[in-house]
Amino acid sequence: MSVTRPFVLIIATMAGAFVPAHAQRRGTLELGAFAHYSVYDTDIGLDDGTGFGGRLGWFFSDNWSIEADGGFVPTTIKATSADVDHVPVHIRFMGNVVLGSRLALVLGGGYAYNSFSNGLSASENGIGGVAGLRIRMGNRFALRGEALADYMFDQAVAADPNLHYAFQAGVSLLLGAGPRKEEAPTPPVKDTTQAKPVSPALAPVAAALVLEGVTFLPGTAKLALSAQAPLDRAIVRLRERGDLRVLIEGHTDNVGSRDANIRLSKERADAVRDYFISKGIAANRLTTVGIGPDQPIVSNDTPEGRAKNNRIQLRDQP
Repeated sequence: MSVTRPFVLIIATMAGAFVPAHAQRRGTLELGAFAHYSVYDTDIGLDDGTGFGGRLGWFFSDNWSIEADGGFVPTTIKATSADVDHVPVHIRFMGNVVLGSRLALVLGGGYAYNSFSNGLSASENGIGGVAGLRIRMGNRFALRGEALADYMFDQAVAADPNLHYAFQAGVSLLLGAGPRKEEAPTPPVKDTTQAKPVSPALAPVAAALVLEGVTFLPGTAKLALSAQAPLDRAIVRLRERGDLRVLIEGHTDNVGSRDANIRLSKERADAVRDYFISKGIAANRLTTVGIGPDQPIVSNDTPEGRAKNNRIQLRDQP
């Protein structure tokens, strides 16, 4: 067996883990359970085996985690059909490459260990790589599937190093996310342009005005039916100030990737602009920007806080 191919595979997989990502927040714990299927190097003389296992991971930065997993795989010796118990263990550095608001590519590599008992008493050490996908099913749960390759240079029974493959699929529980470092908020600017009283529908936040009650269907830029009344009250103010130019700001919470949230917040601001234009407000008075999760007004640690951070603001322009 040539050793070049496994080294290229494992090194390429580990190198992929250095791609930056923003799927998780620093301090997140990942607890997982999975089904495991092993395909053994032919030199070791074992039948492929199906078992189970669990993992524990910790995100020490937004981009990186360290994790350990272990499993139990019953198999048999091909020549004698004797039963063998296989316990695979891995300790890895992991990275996440964001593919969408709910999807991430997981890549990593590190130490691999195999223990064989019952019909075969042996152990082996080596290095391993992993590549897979994590699909978030909410704030706390995710599905995860991956392929593994373990190159065992301290092999169990064969004369040459062993190369084993495996496939795992299961669920993860994401807990205890630490706070993401936020950018400094925009310094307050004194609003000197208000010549008439502000509509009660608008509540001031620094130099901006939050459109209270303007909400969207979850995860979309489609206005909820309940948003029509507060938008119409805001239009009254715009008509009263015919010379007023307005910047429409879209804001979100921090669930999902930053890039996806910025795109969504811009689409929501554009939806509000389109509504204003449909009611007769001149398009050249309205501009939009998507700020995403970068300027929260409260903590994102509760559903109520996240709801407040998902908002539309109006800011007067000179």
